[in-house]
Amino acid sequence: MRLNWLVFSFIFLSIGCNASDNTWSEGACIDKSLTYEGATRDYYNRGAVLPWNNLGGDWIDDFYTSMGDRPFSRFSVDPTTSPFPVEADVSQLVNAWQTGALVNHGFFIRPQQQNAVLFESKESSESGAKPKLIITDNVGKTHVLEAVADTHIQTSTYRCLGQKVQMSGKWPVLLKFDLSPIQGEVKSATLQLFATNKSNVRGAFNVFATEIKRQYSYPEIGFSQKLPLGLPIDKDPRVLFHEDFSDGFSLSLASRIRGSEDYIVENDRESFRPVDGQAMQIKVAKGDHWGSSHYIDLTEHKLQQAYMRYHIRLGKSWDVAHTGKLPGFTGTYRKTSMAAGWGGRKSNGKNGWSARGAFGVSTSAENTYPNVLPIGTYLYHADMKSAYGDSLYWNRNPKGHLQKERWYAIEQFIKMNTPGNKDGQIKAWVNGHLVFEKGDIRFTDDPRFVVENVWLNVYYGGKTPAPKDVTLFIDDLVVATEYIGSPLNR
Repeated sequence: MRLNWLVFSFIFLSIGCNASDNTWSEGACIDKSLTYEGATRDYYNRGAVLPWNNLGGDWIDDFYTSMGDRPFSRFSVDPTTSPFPVEADVSQLVNAWQTGALVNHGFFIRPQQQNAVLFESKESSESGAKPKLIITDNVGKTHVLEAVADTHIQTSTYRCLGQKVQMSGKWPVLLKFDLSPIQGEVKSATLQLFATNKSNVRGAFNVFATEIKRQYSYPEIGFSQKLPLGLPIDKDPRVLFHEDFSDGFSLSLASRIRGSEDYIVENDRESFRPVDGQAMQIKVAKGDHWGSSHYIDLTEHKLQQAYMRYHIRLGKSWDVAHTGKLPGFTGTYRKTSMAAGWGGRKSNGKNGWSARGAFGVSTSAENTYPNVLPIGTYLYHADMKSAYGDSLYWNRNPKGHLQKERWYAIEQFIKMNTPGNKDGQIKAWVNGHLVFEKGDIRFTDDPRFVVENVWLNVYYGGKTPAPKDVTLFIDDLVVATEYIGSPLNR
């Protein structure tokens, strides 16, 4: 389609941004289904693929110092063989949250030494033993709050543990309470936990504030936003390829390998809404992997670097339980002796490479980023360890998530490395916001290798096919020599 940029920008600037609760997630942590999307040693939100800065979690001390050693409060658990309540005065920290000095991401409780203490969680069968925050407000009224999320961060596992009935005091414990019922500063706040000490050793604990660094992001302006009004983007000399799907797909310019797609202006079942004219509909059928696979040949340009932007909209059906592939750049050199970079054909510096897009698993409704799709890069490169590509999620900030039934502009940049050196680059933007940057990639050791193709690839799973029909939509594909920019700056 030919986009009406002013209308397009107005529509999407008025929609609002992705999920706004940028905090850690207890999420769904279910061993039976191998679902682990809550806070873990590596991620404060594994489902949304949002990492801690430090292995095992981040905290703030009462000097407001990241990873500092002065706690807001301390408490201990004496030797005992039966559950009993322990308390900590957390008035100072709660008032820091109430006044806005700190954002309420909950308590981060760190053990002072090895111990065998178990704390009852909010999932405990003993309702009276669940974690509580007892607050006396500034007019003397007492509020008893129960935790809205709790977990412990065990550094010996990649799994989240948010649904356990007990939390191990051997590891950091995270607790979050909803303070919205409390107005203004408080007179006192007491954290109450029920603990069992399984040894005769005293357990001592420090109370800090959980830290989730604020992610500021501003959209970057590209040349497409500076074009004279009415000038089609494909008339700009920086544009190497443009497809708006108004007449289907220009197959004379794009080599189709496999897949199935339609060109539509409406699909009520998938809640499709075009901006202006026709778009490309891609469906992965139940029991299948392939949605689309087109190669756009760029070899005549002998590119060492390039930008590619396309618009994507996930249909109403797009809830996925397995990872897959999305469009990106490649140099796979199919049908030659150097063929590599896909399907377990490992790159080694003397053969092909690829940097396709990737999608992760849709988050659950329980996640603090509910029902979103993490996306990233699926990279075959000369330093890869396994036979299959490395998944690099776009998690510089939470803009690297897609919600269903919304249009997004995805832009990717690639720069080939100096042969033999680790200086190749990948960048990615979502709606103009930089969401990923990596500059130490060795694609190849051969100076003959270039940016060969854009692979317009939609593929479900690795070996697991789609359990149901899932549909997405793509529009306005542009390949250029400079940063293109997005009309969806939101």
